[in-house]
Amino acid sequence: MGEIDFRKQTGGGVTFRAVVLGLLLVSFLSAIVPYSDYYLHNTPLTGNHFPIGVVFLFLFLCLGVNTVVRNFFRGAELSSGELLTVWCMMLVSAGLASTGLARYFFAMLIGPFYYATPQNRWAETIHRHIPKALCPSQDPISPVISYFFEGMPPDATIPWSAWQRPLILWGILILMLYGLMFCLCAILRKQWAERERLNFPLIQLPVEMAAPPEPGSLINSFFKSKAMWIGFIIPVFLYFLSGMHRLYWGRYWPQPRLFIWLWSFFNSEPWRHMRLMRLGIYPSIIGFTYLLTLEVSLSFWFFYFFMRMEYLLCAVLWQPIWGDYSSRAIHQQAGAFLMMAVLLLWRARSHLRDVVGKAFNSDYPVDDSEEPLSYRTAFFGLIGLTIGVCVWCSYLANMSVFFTLVALILLLTILMVLTRVVAQGGLIFVSQNFQPYDIMTTTFGSATIGPSTLTILAIQNIVFIHDSREVMMPNIMNSFKIGDNPRINQRVLCAALFLSVIVGMIVAGYFYLKLMYTYGASNLQRWDLRRIFLWRFNSLVWRIRRPRFTNWLLLRWMGYGAVLMAGLYYMSTRFYWWPFHPLGLLMANTYPMECFWFSIFVGWFLKSSILKYGGGRTYKNMRPFFLGLILGEAFIAGFWAAYGFHVGRWLVRVLP
Repeated sequence: MGEIDFRKQTGGGVTFRAVVLGLLLVSFLSAIVPYSDYYLHNTPLTGNHFPIGVVFLFLFLCLGVNTVVRNFFRGAELSSGELLTVWCMMLVSAGLASTGLARYFFAMLIGPFYYATPQNRWAETIHRHIPKALCPSQDPISPVISYFFEGMPPDATIPWSAWQRPLILWGILILMLYGLMFCLCAILRKQWAERERLNFPLIQLPVEMAAPPEPGSLINSFFKSKAMWIGFIIPVFLYFLSGMHRLYWGRYWPQPRLFIWLWSFFNSEPWRHMRLMRLGIYPSIIGFTYLLTLEVSLSFWFFYFFMRMEYLLCAVLWQPIWGDYSSRAIHQQAGAFLMMAVLLLWRARSHLRDVVGKAFNSDYPVDDSEEPLSYRTAFFGLIGLTIGVCVWCSYLANMSVFFTLVALILLLTILMVLTRVVAQGGLIFVSQNFQPYDIMTTTFGSATIGPSTLTILAIQNIVFIHDSREVMMPNIMNSFKIGDNPRINQRVLCAALFLSVIVGMIVAGYFYLKLMYTYGASNLQRWDLRRIFLWRFNSLVWRIRRPRFTNWLLLRWMGYGAVLMAGLYYMSTRFYWWPFHPLGLLMANTYPMECFWFSIFVGWFLKSSILKYGGGRTYKNMRPFFLGLILGEAFIAGFWAAYGFHVGRWLVRVLP
């Protein structure tokens, strides 16, 4: 189950027409996502690591366009390799127009000035630490800032010239960070895909969709499967009813109840400390859970309850932790993340030794000819780009070189662990409640780091890792796994992916700024932007004005999380009967698990029952049904999003 079968894949891969088509679709998505997300408030088209906008377009391409071309111009249709190339290009650049970059990036360059008041004391505390070269303006009443947040008059024009210099400077840093992600994925790909044989659940559906048909047939066996279409119709039917119910204000159409708030059942003492919030059914999550090992799926929902019981016990026996976002819970998760990263690198030590050996000696007996980047390029690229980031932050942002390096290592560590959760755990939506900023202020203290480094670090953390639901690195790794297809040249695919990132950044930036200046960011993202500014910058002011040194209490909580993770890893790798996987602990106190725990439980229960009573044969026969659940939910979400464009408002939000 862990291996993707590319044996039946035929035809070319990264061809000129595939790259052109991929860039066109990347541009299309990057152009419409800001309007869909911020004006219509649709289900996010690119809001996770299995974006519905990408799936919807890919379905139209595979089942619609390719079938018609195959019928009338047989031989001219896109091959499976070309289809997968297009998928990878859309996937990697999907998040750029939303949380992956644009949602916070542009506002962070001017928000500290717009939201400054005499009461919050931002002007006297942090403004002097933000270099003018990195901002289009620092005058809150200038058109550059006021029009962005409030909308511009009908006769005004967007001040593009003010944005040119800061966007070029920041664009250099952003591309260096993305380059680091590409290099790290190229280094780890073989270890995860071939040595550990991770199953990469999120790429199994697109591979099935892109598979070529039998000779003489217009569609492949996946689209002929009755089980797949039965699974497909279930979410389509449920969310069609939901949309019609909202469209006609409840007349004639019933409302399927797929979501229940649990807060009212757990609002008394001491149960309210468990923070049990919701119970939701998401067909796609049930489908993806079916593709996981039982050990992983069990651990996700089990550790969600484990963490809730920890909150309860602390409230009863000691003092409340106060939920997922408390300092203690955050640092416990941080310790688990850091320990997981150490364990992953330790497990890959033999492979990493080969990478370093090949980087310094071209005759080293390791073949890297089929890797996305040669090991020499990836290794020295990692070092060179790290130096580049440190130089950028030191020269342009007046940050400490040492703390820049520490922050960068922590950022890459978090991204590596999140990528592992997606590659092995199949979660379409991952997050963590801490950032490098939090770990560094706890470990070194704000007094040691200094106000200038703290200020820029806070801005960078908000942009790059505050909300990791669309962070790019897991998508890069999934694309490199798809590149295992023998018809796809990994090196050319890597170049095409980076080109799609550049195009996506340019198109997304243009349409995002155009939308914000037309309607005003405060009108479109009132809660999002104001909350993040008040939360992060008020905290920043407090840390600067009241500098502290090492927080030993929170470090102990980090140590507790690290020890717990080490124990879980040891048990899961040493004893075959141990039922829990350490991935579950990583996501235990996160928003995605709060949303998906019940659907994961349902998927785990169904798979374990099928294997127990039906065996491996039944499991294999039922697999198309669960893939159909995934495809059906993505299709109906895309359908209602498209209808939302037509009527000018959202109707159904399918995923959080």
